[in-house]
Amino acid sequence: LALDRAAEAGALARAAVDDLPDDERVLAVAAHDYVAAEDSADPEAALALLDRIAALPERKAAEDDPTAVRPEQLVRIRFLAETAAGRHRAALATAERLAALAPSDPSLQLVVGEAARRAGDLPAAAAAYRRAVDAVPSATAWRENLVQILLELPDRVEEALAETEALLAAAPSSRSVRMLRARALVRAAELRPDAPDEAAVVYRRLLREKPDDLDVLRNLAALLYDWKAGGQDGAYLDEAHAHLRRYVRLGGELDGPLERAWQALESRAAARGEDDPARAARRAFVEQHGDAARATDLVEALSTAG
Repeated sequence: LALDRAAEAGALARAAVDDLPDDERVLAVAAHDYVAAEDSADPEAALALLDRIAALPERKAAEDDPTAVRPEQLVRIRFLAETAAGRHRAALATAERLAALAPSDPSLQLVVGEAARRAGDLPAAAAAYRRAVDAVPSATAWRENLVQILLELPDRVEEALAETEALLAAAPSSRSVRMLRARALVRAAELRPDAPDEAAVVYRRLLREKPDDLDVLRNLAALLYDWKAGGQDGAYLDEAHAHLRRYVRLGGELDGPLERAWQALESRAAARGEDDPARAARRAFVEQHGDAARATDLVEALSTAG
């Protein structure tokens, strides 16, 4: 009912804009409707109405009037309109104004962080999420968002690792947290030589729990290929190929570096001969169980038996 009434009020306000051009309440409701309406949204029209409100010489409603438009309402509408219009730099500035109007509300830092991310300012996004997390340390979802931003910043890998440790302490069985931990470990390869090994362990555990997880199959295959391809470590490349084959069979998309890895692994398999029973058994075992060590034992047993 509330949504129906809001839509009705918005339609009435739009119709009254020309008749009441100096009434900030009518202009604000109409601007909000131009942002929120599903079938007739027009963020540029909303911004034009907000500019008209800003240019009004005086307010029609007194400050103590319950129907008066509050400044933070206008800032919120402007932020939504700028975001919808793709004006991301302007939306970031507006989000910062909104947060400044309510400094005791840490959730508004998330709005700033998301606006900064859309504007391509990742350091500003990380700073905003950091303020939110520092204000509410128990907000696990906020901390996960912070880690995702940190992982996009090359010089913040150690910070991302520390945050994943805090997340694991709070939610050790969380699948999303463990995925973030593995991603952070992959990014930390230059800082910690054992990080890729640890990341592979995490991904393999996740895969045993959910063998058809496309994200894990993709990430683990890419890790094994990038990490070991230089040395042509056959066991790891076989495992990478097995995971990629499962990924493709399940409908995963190959693009960019993953496509190149797939072609290289397919060519390698063709050159080595796909009819080798031990190798075929090993690949099938890895695809089914995600356990390269046990698969290697299987290959050795089959080779001895042959």
